[in-house]
Amino acid sequence: MSYSVADLPNFTGEWKGYYEQFGNAHAMVLSFTFDAAGTISGEGTDTIGQYTITGKVESDSSFQFTKQYAGAHSVEYKGTVQYAYGELPALSGKWTLGSQSDGFLLRPNKNMQQFSSEWKGCYSQFGSKHEMKLTFLMFQQD
Repeated sequence: MSYSVADLPNFTGEWKGYYEQFGNAHAMVLSFTFDAAGTISGEGTDTIGQYTITGKVESDSSFQFTKQYAGAHSVEYKGTVQYAYGELPALSGKWTLGSQSDGFLLRPNKNMQQFSSEWKGCYSQFGSKHEMKLTFLMFQQD
């Protein structure tokens, strides 16, 4: 099955994913509501605290939303709705808070199980050893 922006209201409900900051992935669980006009609203929690969401999805699949933490700062999210044939849609892009910015990925929790794994190691290039850390976030559809 293939999806488009017009299908997003069908994915109103719980979404899961992560945002990256300082080289680490931080889990997010939130409730999104999408309407036919492209309005995004919702609420959720992450490692910082509780927040509300307001924003907009455009017909070209671009979106923006503001994550407003209760009694604290807000974070701007911008990106593109990704549609891969046979998969659920995903929201991916960059968040911005002042001069800080990094990536994020969110997927609907429609019969989905989320798995994460962190791998550490190194690689050699031009005679130099470089440390690396990979964080995998995988989704399995029931």
